[in-house]
Amino acid sequence: MLSSFKKYFKKKGKCLLCDIIDLEKKEGERIIYENHYFIALLPYFAMWPYEIHVYPKGHVQSLPDLSDEEELHLADMLRVITATYNTLFDRDLPYMMVFHQKPTDNKDYGYYHMHIEFYQPYRDKDKLKYAAGIEWGFWVFTYDGVPERKAYELREACRKALRKIGRYLGKTP
Repeated sequence: MLSSFKKYFKKKGKCLLCDIIDLEKKEGERIIYENHYFIALLPYFAMWPYEIHVYPKGHVQSLPDLSDEEELHLADMLRVITATYNTLFDRDLPYMMVFHQKPTDNKDYGYYHMHIEFYQPYRDKDKLKYAAGIEWGFWVFTYDGVPERKAYELREACRKALRKIGRYLGKTP
């Protein structure tokens, strides 16, 4: 991942995730929720049907780089995304939450952008998504859907979740 970010930065002179955020905001179809400092979306390159990525809107490299206000908005984001998953199929939905941040070796990683990825194993209310041979063998993930449709379903679940959990800091598109 680090080498991909570095390669993109060398080629384009800017951050890969900053460009993805700009593209997603321009297109708007895959955004699930956003607040002042963070955006949650189902990226066009998702491997899982209901995969959600959370990106800081500013170029942040690690959790310790966040201000107190940004930490509050991150907490809001995590609360909303987990509530969205639980609302999606009307039950507590299992998920994995993976933090990606710069290494702690004190080297310069100015090209890197911290982010959080959520994966949950369902492709429908009662259907698990299993990775098959092509996915594990060639690292090409497929599923029977399009990201824009799944993002719409997640946005609708997010709207319902926001009504349930009350006060929040952001908005759904």
